[in-house]
Formats: sequence, C-alpha cells, structure tokens
Amino acid sequence: MKPHRLVLAGFGAFAKRAEIDFDRLSEFGLYLIIGETGSGKTTIFDAMTYALYGKVAGERENAIVSDHTGRDHPFIEFTFEHAGLTYIAHREPALPGKTMTPNKQWLSTVDAKGVELNRITQTREVNNKV
Repeated sequence: MKPHRLVLAGFGAFAKRAEIDFDRLSEFGLYLIIGETGSGKTTIFDAMTYALYGKVAGERENAIVSDHTGRDHPFIEFTFEHAGLTYIAHREPALPGKTMTPNKQWLSTVDAKGVELNRITQTREVNNKV
C-alpha cells in the first residue's frame, strides 16, 4: 500500500482540519514524522488505521474524537494506492457517548483523474474490501 493523502478533523490532537500530502513528502525521499509529546504523531497513524479498519488499537478507541473546544465535525479521509488501484477510505467516528461504529463511511475506487469508479458504503463490505 502506498499512502497518498490523509485529511482529518476533530480526531485526536487535530481539532481542526489538517491534511498530509504524502506524495509531496515522497519527493524528498525518506521522511520522518516527528514532534513534541502530544503533537499528534500517533494520531496520524491512528487516523490511517481508523480509515482502513474502523477502529484503532486498544485503549485509544474511546478517545479518538478530539475533546478540544470548538473542534470540527470528526472525519478521516485516507487516499492510498494498492495493486495499481487508488482508493479513498472515508469514516466519521461516532461522537463520545454513542456507539463505537462509524456514523458514516465509504470506500471509493478512483481512476488516475480522481473520477470515482465505485463506492461501497456498508460497514461489512468496506471492511471486507480493505
């Protein structure tokens, strides 16, 4: 799998919309994800995992929605390539106190121009395809 882009908001340390363009980072060769404690490094990997599988590891599962005041509506959108196809995985985590299942989710297959070829929206189908 090759990551292309990660967009997230209201998720972990990222109260507002943030975007990581992995293609741009890849132009420079090897890159590191570094920062102070609490700056969101683990949240980046949690977001990719959540986009793909609808859950994160262990204890963090109950704390994935940002608790910052004024946070954006939580969502994760992860664009990646696998086996010559490009996919966009989109999930919106449930708000605190709600069920752990994502509120809204889909997995789209897109062509080289970004045109959607197929979209799966059912949880089981999204999870199986991923």
